Amino acid sequence: MHHVLDFNTKSAIDNSNNCESTKEKDILSVLDFNCKNILTTVPLIHEIENKIDIMLIQEHWLFDCQIHLLQELHKNFNGTGKAVDMNDPIPPSHMPRGYGGVAILWKRELDDIITPMQLGNERIQCVEIRGNPNTILISVYLPCRGSNNHFTELNECLDHLHEIFETFKNSHQIIIGGDLNENIYSSTNSQRKTAISNFMSEHKLSTVECGITFIHPSGQAMSAIDYILFQDHYKENVIKIEKQEINSNVSDHTPLMLSLKCDISFKKMKELTNTKNLKVNWNKVDKNEYKTLIDD
Repeated sequence: MHHVLDFNTKSAIDNSNNCESTKEKDILSVLDFNCKNILTTVPLIHEIENKIDIMLIQEHWLFDCQIHLLQELHKNFNGTGKAVDMNDPIPPSHMPRGYGGVAILWKRELDDIITPMQLGNERIQCVEIRGNPNTILISVYLPCRGSNNHFTELNECLDHLHEIFETFKNSHQIIIGGDLNENIYSSTNSQRKTAISNFMSEHKLSTVECGITFIHPSGQAMSAIDYILFQDHYKENVIKIEKQEINSNVSDHTPLMLSLKCDISFKKMKELTNTKNLKVNWNKVDKNEYKTLIDD
């Protein structure tokens, strides 16, 4: 039986009553969003910038020569990502209409604890968050059914994710947010759904059923294809996962918000880093003793 279908949740979960003291823990707000063009998402970032710490982005539509724009979208956010042409960059003069791509954005105040990781293929972007526990966040955009070899491409992505889990499962909490292009709660048992469910079962991953997350612009199709996956071992860190209705959202996807319990040691490190150096009052220093200490 597939593990994901055994996890009995509603549209949101709430572990707040089981949290450790908020004096010892902090909450990271992680938004998962298929934005359908990151350049049209800037108003959304401005609207919710005070409510989010990290964004897992799919379909940013930037090419390799434009990836630097992720660091220039907003003065308070840094970012990293991969483009569909990362392995064979398209020159600026030949760029077609944008498509695909994955990215992760984060508040610049978190720079000291976040490190981009070059793992997976062009559909997978990872960052490491140093804390307790150390955490790997993954933004993933799985292939849709549009191509003849979509199932092969899907399995390739799952193989990359499997390798990441095998490498880091004993040292890190791992969270995946993304567009799976598959309704894993549907009653049909397609090859794609089975492959994803088996992957989740193997790595003891669960999720929350948040309902419809995608509505085609024509209004003729809708589905639940966006998910945030987390390990059962760390489920107590997951406070809540729920859909976010945002006024400035122009994508046909609805974002998901993860509230994640985390260690606040990074704030303490930041405070120490920002502590001003005290000036020495030389009028109160025994200069001869100071010289002797330096000579020694």
